[in-house]
Amino acid sequence: SCLQKKEIDKVFNYMHLLESRLSFLENKENIPTLTGFQDLIVESCRQASEAIHEKRQEYLASIVTNGISRDSEDLSRVMQLLETFKSLKDTELEILKMYGDPSAESAGLNSDIRPQPASISSEHDGFEKEVTHTGALYAQYIDHLKQLDLLQNKGDSLYDSSVHSMNEEYVLTRSGENLLMYMGA
Repeated sequence: SCLQKKEIDKVFNYMHLLESRLSFLENKENIPTLTGFQDLIVESCRQASEAIHEKRQEYLASIVTNGISRDSEDLSRVMQLLETFKSLKDTELEILKMYGDPSAESAGLNSDIRPQPASISSEHDGFEKEVTHTGALYAQYIDHLKQLDLLQNKGDSLYDSSVHSMNEEYVLTRSGENLLMYMGA
């Protein structure tokens, strides 16, 4: 009752997305009886009400649906994925998706987010400061993704060469691949 109309509309939209995805699962009549299901729905609805873009709601619906179909015996793992997802900004999700898509680099899909190396002359000081600021933001996003164990430096001792890499410095971790898989991205 405390939700504003806009938030209620977001939750209804999300519930419609979720319902349509859950309808394809086998044994769907047993879903509400799964241990932790109510907590999962409450948390995902809370996140959906805060989502700015509908794409984020679609990711939430995918995480919940894939989690129920894969982890129906232990939904706590899905709750952990939702907590990780909640802590990510939309830009960080896009960066993570780029690292998960090996064709993103060659297709130039990362040019809007990832700062490109440029040689800037001293007469363009304003532009140089903007590029430096963009590079600093990108570095903060990367650091956050590394803290969440979604990306790692290629030089880390636990580096697994089978994970995707978008550039020479970082690679997607198994946790990052897992989150992308549950998101359907």
